[in-house]
Amino acid sequence: MRCKYCGVEVNDNVKVCPICHEKLEGYLSDAPSMYPAKNSVKRKRKHTHFTFDNLYWGIGLAVWICCLAVCEVLTPTLQWHWLVILLILYGYLFVRNTILSNSSIGLKIFTQIIMILAVLISSLYIFKGLNLHHDPKYWILEYALPIVLGTGLVIMIVFVCIFAKRCPSLIADCVFMMLLGYTPIIMYLTGNVTHLWPSLAVSIVATLAILSCFMFGRKELIDELKKRFHL
Repeated sequence: MRCKYCGVEVNDNVKVCPICHEKLEGYLSDAPSMYPAKNSVKRKRKHTHFTFDNLYWGIGLAVWICCLAVCEVLTPTLQWHWLVILLILYGYLFVRNTILSNSSIGLKIFTQIIMILAVLISSLYIFKGLNLHHDPKYWILEYALPIVLGTGLVIMIVFVCIFAKRCPSLIADCVFMMLLGYTPIIMYLTGNVTHLWPSLAVSIVATLAILSCFMFGRKELIDELKKRFHL
C-alpha cells in the first residue's frame, strides 16, 4: 500500500511510515473494501436442471410401466416387458459409452459388440418359453455371434481406411479387437459350434481387416505398438 501522507510504498503490516513517521493505523479500515459485505451478497436460487440421466430414466421408467401393464393384461404367459428393460439399458449405454464417450473408436465398436451380444443372449432366454426348434444357446453361438462380430469388423475396416494416418492409436486398438473375429472358428474347431460357414466367413473378414491395418497404416501401427509395449 501507499502512505496517504507522503505517498511512499510501504508494506501492509507497517503501522508507522518509515519516511514521514506518520501513524498508518486505521488507514486500511478507511479504504473501500474490495469485497462486498456478507449481508449484501444475494444468494442465487438453486434451479433444478433436468439432466440427461434424469430425463432418460424417467421416460424409460414410464415406458416400462406401460409395457408391463400391457404384458400382464394381454400376454401374461410371455414376459416380454423384460426385453424392454434390456433395450432401455442398451440405449443408455449406447449414448453414454459410445456417443458421449471420449474413448477410442475401436473401444467403442468393441463395447457395442459386447452389448449387442448381451442383449441377444438375454432376449433369447427371455423367450425361452416359446417352442423354438433349437435351444437359445444354439442361435447365439451359431449365427448371432458371427453376424455381430462380422458387422463390427467391417465397420472397423472402414474407420481404419479413413483415419489410419490421422489417428495411429486407432489402428492398434482395431488390431486387438479384430483378433476377436477368430473366436467363432476356434469354437468350431473345439466342437462348440457345428456350422462351418459362418465361422469361416468371420475369420476371412478378420484376416482382411488385419491386412487393411498393415496396408493403410503399417508404419503408424509399428510405432504405436512400440510405444505401448516399450520396445
